[in-house]
Amino acid sequence: MIKVKCTQCGRTLPVKETSKTDDRILCADCYEKLTSTQETVASEFRYLADPTVCGRCGFDNGSSPLPSLANLPMCQRSTDYLRNRPFPSWIKISFAGLIIFVVLAAVWNMRFFLAWRDTKVAFQLMGQDMGQAADRMRGARSRVPESSDLQTLSSFFDGIVYLQQDRPKEALASFRECKHKLPDTFGVDILILRASAGVAFDAKDYDGFVVVAKEMSVKKPDDHSSFAMLASAYACKYAVTSDMAFCEQAMAALERARTMSGGDPSFREYEQRILHRLNTREILSPKEFHRRFPNGWQQEKE
Repeated sequence: MIKVKCTQCGRTLPVKETSKTDDRILCADCYEKLTSTQETVASEFRYLADPTVCGRCGFDNGSSPLPSLANLPMCQRSTDYLRNRPFPSWIKISFAGLIIFVVLAAVWNMRFFLAWRDTKVAFQLMGQDMGQAADRMRGARSRVPESSDLQTLSSFFDGIVYLQQDRPKEALASFRECKHKLPDTFGVDILILRASAGVAFDAKDYDGFVVVAKEMSVKKPDDHSSFAMLASAYACKYAVTSDMAFCEQAMAALERARTMSGGDPSFREYEQRILHRLNTREILSPKEFHRRFPNGWQQEKE
């Protein structure tokens, strides 16, 4: 420990208990008296550090200065402690909590990423396999059940699959869930008409079938399938009433659809069912027609 003499009172005391200006060293008492009388400004003084006393533990190294660490004299024991000091328990606990939070956040947010991925794949599959596309969309919906948008899209995809499976009642229910919730480009109104036509046909409500088919032909005047549907509806009316007016209307709508179809193979199959209905006055469902005529039906020549 280094000791110095107070310039004011002459006392000898440890250097760390004194203050110094350029020309004076003062003990604490003299420093207090001097600054209180405003003979000098406190900021002119600086506390003296004893280079032989450890700044952390107070170890006295005699008259030999200690090595400096962070501008403070430091004994070897204190140096080792500060350089190799273990993290406090609260830091370890906080870090562990942070890791748990990050993991939980990643798991929670992963479902949104997976739902987005499923949705993207579903739209890519639309033109290839509608069944798989609907499965993907249902997967996205189940991952984020609180999303009303995913619920709507899933209903839309399910509705199309139901139409393909000739389940118009389920299709209609699905499309009605989408009504006013999707952009016009999705064509929900038209799909509702197609499903409604199927529901009317299954219920043998042929008047309702005609009403829906007429509305379809107005909304889709450039689509040959609209007039094929109208021909089908009039053919049903003819089959149950024998009214030739309905037969003539059916043939006119069918001819218009044929002209617009451009050789569409799907129209050819639909046309056979309508002609069979007009010739036999027997109304067959698509499933029954395919069962009876797996290779197609041809009108017998007289």
